[in-house]
Amino acid sequence: IPYYDWLKEMMQEGPQLAFRTDRPVFNLLMYSVKCVTPLSPQDVVRIMPIILAVCLSLVVFWFVKAGTGDSRLALLSSLFSSFSFQTTVSIFAYYLATWFAIAEILLPISQVVLFRARVLEQSEHPTNPFHALPGSLP
Repeated sequence: IPYYDWLKEMMQEGPQLAFRTDRPVFNLLMYSVKCVTPLSPQDVVRIMPIILAVCLSLVVFWFVKAGTGDSRLALLSSLFSSFSFQTTVSIFAYYLATWFAIAEILLPISQVVLFRARVLEQSEHPTNPFHALPGSLP
C-alpha cells in the first residue's frame, strides 16, 4: 500500500521525518490521524480516502456557498465532487496527497471570496476603511 512505509517510518522516528519528504503536510496529517486513533498504520492509510473524500466535499460546499450564496448549488457541487474524475483517480491510483492538495487550496480561495464579499458589502457605507484606498475592490 502506498504511503504505508512512510507512516511506519514516522511512527518509529517521529514526525520530523515528514519534513524530509516531498509531501510533509499530508504525511503529518496521516501521522496525526495515527496518533489520535488506535488504528494500525495500515488501517490509517486505508481510511485516508474516506477522510479526504469527506474533506473535499465539505470544502467544495463551503467554496461554492461562499462564491454564490446558493446552498442548493453548493450541495449539488459537493455531490459532484464526490463522483468527480479527481475522486475516481485518487481512489484507484492512490493519489492521496494530490487529493489533499485540492481540498487544501480551496480553503484559502474560499476565504478570499468571503473577504471580497464582505468588502463589497461594506463599500456602500462611508465608514468603510477600504473604500478610500487606491486600488481597492469596487
